[in-house]
Amino acid sequence: MDATSVKITTSILSMVATFAVGGRFWARKIKKQHYGLDDWTVLASLVVMWALAAVILAGAMIGLYDSHALRQAINSRRQVESSRSRRSIYNFVKCILLIAGIGLVNLSVVFLYRRIFDVVWTFKIYSFSFIVLLAGWTIAFLFANIFQCSVHISALWGSAEGIFHYCEASGPASYGFVVSNIITNILVLVSPVPIIWHMEVSTGRKLGITGIFGLGLL
Repeated sequence: MDATSVKITTSILSMVATFAVGGRFWARKIKKQHYGLDDWTVLASLVVMWALAAVILAGAMIGLYDSHALRQAINSRRQVESSRSRRSIYNFVKCILLIAGIGLVNLSVVFLYRRIFDVVWTFKIYSFSFIVLLAGWTIAFLFANIFQCSVHISALWGSAEGIFHYCEASGPASYGFVVSNIITNILVLVSPVPIIWHMEVSTGRKLGITGIFGLGLL
């Protein structure tokens, strides 16, 4: 994806997310409903998303998504090191914000489930355990990324020798993040299904409600 596509896509997604969260708070106000943890966590995720969007747009503006321009600009060893360091800092910050944003979004969904299915005590216990799991998942991967070079955090964007000496290979952690993120997302989305199918409504209604929740898979 080139820099222009990155700018357009990031801007559109940011606006859509902002309108969605803003509409949610507006609907709460119109209906005179109290704001809950689901609202505040989704608002926090929006703030993180804005920060992530700003980082991505900054990266696009300085040419990190334009490999041709980047190759033309680099003509010395010092420039190579400077470019690699800048890209490493960019990827470091982007990953931290991405993990925090995903964690907050997942937590906001589970908090919303707790608001909707407040009368089902078994789900309360399950959802509380799931919240602890999601919070632990988020903190664990934040720490894994921040301290992948132990306490020598700046070694990540330092010299190649420093990376080799202080930093662990990021491959296993990256694979673990991707796989566990897919699993937690699926678990979050299917959590309300058992409750829906125990509701005393017609099968058609159950299918309809399940379909609405299933839209989250998209």
